[in-house]
Amino acid sequence: MTLQDALSTLVCVAFVFAGTAKAQEEIDYGNPRSWGGECQTGRYQSPVELSGRPAPYDARTDTPSLLTSYSQFGLVHLKHTGPTVEVVARPGGGKLRFNGVTYNLVQTHFHTPPEHKSYLGTPVFESHAVHVSESGRLLVFAKLWGISQHQSTYLEPIIQNLKNINKDEEKRFNASFPQRGFVPNGESQYYFYTGSKTTPPCDPNVIWLVQYGLGGISQQQLNAYKEKFLPNARPLQPRNGRETPICCDGKPIPPERAQRPF
Repeated sequence: MTLQDALSTLVCVAFVFAGTAKAQEEIDYGNPRSWGGECQTGRYQSPVELSGRPAPYDARTDTPSLLTSYSQFGLVHLKHTGPTVEVVARPGGGKLRFNGVTYNLVQTHFHTPPEHKSYLGTPVFESHAVHVSESGRLLVFAKLWGISQHQSTYLEPIIQNLKNINKDEEKRFNASFPQRGFVPNGESQYYFYTGSKTTPPCDPNVIWLVQYGLGGISQQQLNAYKEKFLPNARPLQPRNGRETPICCDGKPIPPERAQRPF
């Protein structure tokens, strides 16, 4: 990443996330009807039920292209936001190129119960890898997790350090953090649609890619997260005509398709 790219990313991050710390502290997950702004008036909101029905276009020619580049973190930066914990990405730590636009990784956070609804197994946990473009548009790569007999090596560095961080604190520690466990790879299949942020003020025009298939989290790891955080999932929102097709790498979407909800 060049210095200019890094500065552009920092400006976008500051613009997109300005003022969100206070908003996160005041989120009432027990009464989402009290949320204001687009949360009540927006037509294309998130999360949604993932149908996985065939795409209403020729997937051989219209599937959005997805190119990725991520590195493994050696220094992990955790931030306790109140509702959850964020893994703050280091500058240049990862990016993806979706449909011709580059999005830089900003942070990864978590929700339980999961926010999106899938009929693949029984999800109990959801991770969101948040990316931002130079123009400030958000793209979130979400991954649903189900109970596994084995601990997740991807989640373990985070789970092990939850006990050492309290609300509004930030911690940095040396650990091998395999970011690839939370982001797409060249062979990922995913649902995709246009929606919103799932926290107030529920800003619209967010691109969502939700991995097809489940990751594995042990019951012990899930319990450790739940001991630290209360339920933090927004209820499902109506799709209002949106499809959630399953895709993989391919050619760009035609411009007329990209300008309206997928």
